[in-house]
Amino acid sequence: MESPIIGYCFSHEKFLSLNFEQFLILCKKANIKTLEINDEYLNTVSQQQQQHQLSSPLPNIIIHKLTDMLSRELVDDDKTVHLFLEKFRNLIKRNESTILMIDNLESVTKLLNRQIQYTLLNEIEDLYVPPFISITDESIAHKNIQQLLTNHNIQYPVICKPIRAHGM
Repeated sequence: MESPIIGYCFSHEKFLSLNFEQFLILCKKANIKTLEINDEYLNTVSQQQQQHQLSSPLPNIIIHKLTDMLSRELVDDDKTVHLFLEKFRNLIKRNESTILMIDNLESVTKLLNRQIQYTLLNEIEDLYVPPFISITDESIAHKNIQQLLTNHNIQYPVICKPIRAHGM
C-alpha cells in the first residue's frame, strides 16, 4: 500500500503557533508523506491539469487554517487572496473523489458570519441560543436600537460582537 499524502495549508504565523513542524516530524517517522499547498504548488498543479499531464503528487487529505483568507475574501477586495482561494477550490473540485478535505471551505465560510452561525444553531431544537439582533447603520440612523432589543426580548446586560466571527 502506498503511503498516504497529507496536504497542509497554513500561514507562516499559524504554522509556527500550531507548532506544526512537530506534526511533520511525526508524519515522517510514520512514513506518511506531507505536502505544503502553497501558491507555487497550486500554479504547478493547475498548469499540469490544463495540459492533462499531472506529474505533481496530489494529497489524499488536506488540512488547513484558511479562516484569515476566507474572512478577507468576504470583506476586502483582495485579489491575491481571491485568486489563491480560487486555485485552492479548483484543486479540490477537480479531485473531489480522491481528496478528503478536513473542514471544507464553504462550511468554514458560513461560520465566519455570526448571523448565519446563530441561524444554523437555532435550527437545532435541543440547543438554547440566546436571542440576538444585528445592529446596522440603518438601525443606528433611525435610532431604533432600543426598539430592536425590546422586540427580541433582549435585556441588559448584553454582549456585542462584530458580525464577522474571525476577529478581523
